[in-house]
Amino acid sequence: MMKEKILCCLLAVMLIISCTACGSGTDTTSQMDADSSETSSAEEETSVEEEPVEDEGPSDEDLVLAVENIKEAEDLINSMAATQLDHWSKYSNIMKWYFDDEEYMNAVGDSATIKRAEQLHEDRTDASEKLSEAKELMGTSGTGDYYDSVKSYYLLVKDYLSLVSTFPEGYSKLTFSSTVSDFNTDCQSAYNELEFYMD
Repeated sequence: MMKEKILCCLLAVMLIISCTACGSGTDTTSQMDADSSETSSAEEETSVEEEPVEDEGPSDEDLVLAVENIKEAEDLINSMAATQLDHWSKYSNIMKWYFDDEEYMNAVGDSATIKRAEQLHEDRTDASEKLSEAKELMGTSGTGDYYDSVKSYYLLVKDYLSLVSTFPEGYSKLTFSSTVSDFNTDCQSAYNELEFYMD
């Protein structure tokens, strides 16, 4: 009888221990599942955050507008170069009025010369703004032959603007005229290539 009671007590204790073990095992498993779920969510969030946003680059319409701005800048520069050549002077102070935006503001003397210098300054500012607008339309992430051609045209016209915006140290009227002529030829060729894409 006593043995039966002891056995019953032992069985009851074993049952309690096994139930407790099963319960904590379930809790542990649940906790592990929750931790795993949180880790997966964090990894997904990280992967979403780390994915770079792809910039598709400028549209063809943007590139057409960019080319129009570059062409307008080129036309202004051609006009400036023609004025600079037509009124070329052996006096460096007058030449500085034509090439240096600050010099003409201090100019005194011939009002017609000063007026020309002022017009050159306005054209230079307009050409620079046109090129800035073109650059904004083009962006920096474009690809393809059309984009590359627009970029080449832009860089060429930008160099041309630099020529008519810098005092021509070391240039004679003849060498300056020759350089302008080379730019005209190169710009025309670049623009003609772009017309192939715009048709």
